[in-house]
Amino acid sequence: MMNRVCRVRARGLVRSARTPARLIFRRVMASAALVLLTAAGSSLAVPAPLLGIWALAPATRGVDDRPSPEVRVVISNGAVRGTYGCGRFDGTISAEANRVRIVVRPLPPAPNERCVYVNDQPIVRQLNLVSHYAVSSQRLVLFLKGQRLQFDRIGFVTPAEK
Repeated sequence: MMNRVCRVRARGLVRSARTPARLIFRRVMASAALVLLTAAGSSLAVPAPLLGIWALAPATRGVDDRPSPEVRVVISNGAVRGTYGCGRFDGTISAEANRVRIVVRPLPPAPNERCVYVNDQPIVRQLNLVSHYAVSSQRLVLFLKGQRLQFDRIGFVTPAEK
C-alpha cells in the first residue's frame, strides 16, 4: 500500500495529500510578509539622525533653582532607554516627518539598589507627551505642550543589522 503523506519542507510546513497546495502557499506568503513588515518596521521606525546617545542640556534641567539629576537617553532601532539620576526607564519610539511618538515607563530598581528617583521621574511624563522634534548633528529638541527639551549628543549608536 502506498503512503498517502507527501512532505514538503518549506519553513517547517508539512503538507499531506489532504492539505491543498493553495493553503500552504498562503501560509508561506503570510509568514514572509510578516517577516518583511517586522524587519521594515523596526529599521524604519526611527530616522537615522535620531539614533544616538543624548544628554539633557543643563539649561533645561533645573526647576526652581534646584539641581536636577543627570538625564541620559539612548535611541536605537525603535527603542528608547535612559536614566534619570539613578532611576531607569525604557520604551519605544517612532518618528516620521518631524512628528514623534515616545512611550516610556520607569523600571524598578535592582533588588539591592536604593534610588530616590525610582517612582518620581518627571522626564518619563515629559517624554510621553512629546509630539514633535528637531534634530541636528549635535542637538535634539523635543517639543511638548508649551515646553521643549534640549538634548546634546554625547555618542552614536549604529543600527543593528539583521
